[in-house]
Order: sequence, then C-alpha cells, then structure tokens
Amino acid sequence: MNDRFDIRVSPLRVALALAAIAVLLLIAHLGAEAVRTTVGENLPDRATGIWNLDEENNIPTWYASIMLALVAFGLAFVGLMKYQERDRHWWQWFAIALIPLFLSLDDMAQLHEALSDPLSEEYGFNGLLHWAWVVVALPVVAVLTVLFLPFLRRLPARTAILLLAGAGIVFSGGVILEMFEGWWVEANGHGGVIIFSMVTVQEVMEMLGSIIALYAVIDYAAGYRPNLIFRLERDALPFSSVPQRSESAEVTLDLEPAERLAPAEELYQS
Repeated sequence: MNDRFDIRVSPLRVALALAAIAVLLLIAHLGAEAVRTTVGENLPDRATGIWNLDEENNIPTWYASIMLALVAFGLAFVGLMKYQERDRHWWQWFAIALIPLFLSLDDMAQLHEALSDPLSEEYGFNGLLHWAWVVVALPVVAVLTVLFLPFLRRLPARTAILLLAGAGIVFSGGVILEMFEGWWVEANGHGGVIIFSMVTVQEVMEMLGSIIALYAVIDYAAGYRPNLIFRLERDALPFSSVPQRSESAEVTLDLEPAERLAPAEELYQS
C-alpha cells in the first residue's frame, strides 16, 4: 500500500478563498449596520456588533488576526527551510515574521489602544494624532523599513513588490487612514456615515494587505521548493493507539506558483 499522500497548494486559490471570506464579512458588516439603523433599538448591541468591522472581540477581528498569523507562519516556514539548508540569511525570515505575529496579537489583545489614553493625557496630542498610539507606530515602521530593506533587495522582484504592496496597504489602512479617522472623530464625534465609511475602508484594506502578503509568501515558497516532503512518525506510547496503516508516512506538499495553474475550466476536474 502506498503511504504517500500528496497535498496541492496554490497561492492563487488560497488568496481567492480568503478574499471570498473577507467579502462575506464585509457584506455581514454592511447588513448588520443596516439592521442596527432600522431596528437597532429592539436588538442587543452584540447582535449586530459581532459583525462590525470597527469593534473588537468579534468574528471579523478573529479572522483578521488569523490572517496575520498565517502570514507570520508562512514567513517562519520559509525561514525554517533556509535554516535547514544553512542559508546565512535564515534568521531574517524569522525576524520579519515577528511583525505580522505581533499585529495578530495586537488585533485580539488591543495593545495599541492601551497607549492612546496615557499618551494623550500626558502630552495632549490632538488632530491627526488624536489616536496617540500612532506617535509610536510611525517611527517604529520607519525603523523597520530601513532595517529590512537589504532583505527585500535580495528577494525576487515579484516577491518583494507583493510583500511591499501588502505591507503598504496594511500600513495605509491601519495607521494613515486611522490618523484621519482620529482627526474626524475629534472634530465631529464618533458616528455618522463618514466615519462608518472610513472604518469600513480601513478594515478592508488591512484584510486585503494580509491576503496579498500571504500570497507573496506562498508563491515564493512554491518557486523555492515546489515539492516539500514531510515525514510523520508516531510516538511509542504505553497505551494502545488507534489502528494505523504504518508507523510512518510521507506527506508531499506540492506548491504551485500562480502562473503554473491550469486554465479556469480545468480547475475542478479531478
């Protein structure tokens, strides 16, 4: 019996699936807002807030956090391959993976929000710096950009452009657009069509940027090592185990760059 099991992964298919989920979340967000404005007084806040892109600890936040964690995992996975091949730049992949990993944690734990009130109370930031955490974020992003420029220059142009595009979209939505949101909220209060639209665009940009970055990482891995073989081995335990085919098996992960994909009409033939 052949114990080899092949799994095919295409960056384009992964990106399209994740984008479809993001579109569904956007539709749910818009629908929840429509329900809130029409019959919201008869519903508990959580009934609509669970789909609100602007709120925390809900389904869109969970999804955005997972997306960033997948990007971090992908970067670390490439770093592991580089390490096993004794590539001297392997550690840079792990280092850059810490960025989306921290952003994933921040999405769920709301770490950056905890900076705003103390900084505003201490230094009186206002206007575009209404959300005072951006005062810390801007120089940190500038430093990280300078530090990782040599890393990006060593990448294939396609990968570097996609990673920069993904990071740039996340930064533009999560920092730049949020600065304008803070300015608007300070002048007009939190509410209304304008702030709702800005928040919606911001969250969609962050999800889109994560999808592009993940696509870039999978596509790079597909070109770097198209056929990855994992050997799975079960541990010898003192109690009985479920029936199995063998004590070890090989799993081959076939990564396909987007340009190798079959035409659309052939995608579902299997």
